[in-house]
Amino acid sequence: MDWKSPYYLTPTQSRFLLYYVHRSIQPHKDDQIYKVVTQWVQRPDLMALDLYGDPDLWPVFGIRNALKDPCYDLTLGKELIVPSIEHVLNSLA
Repeated sequence: MDWKSPYYLTPTQSRFLLYYVHRSIQPHKDDQIYKVVTQWVQRPDLMALDLYGDPDLWPVFGIRNALKDPCYDLTLGKELIVPSIEHVLNSLA
């Protein structure tokens, strides 16, 4: 399973996921606050593309901000904590 996946730590049996194991990204001094703008509403992939250059890093926003739904929780003007790409790569890889 790809290390960028939100299910990377979740064990599998055969081809089935077992109980979900949550990943975490700890607070860091380089964290920044971003407000969700129009083009990012319900589009974490576009937000990841704009901020990290990789749309596959979309789970970062849900993980770091404890969003129940990383897509529908991205509403206009919502403030999110966004870790630096270096911190993301060190935390998830």
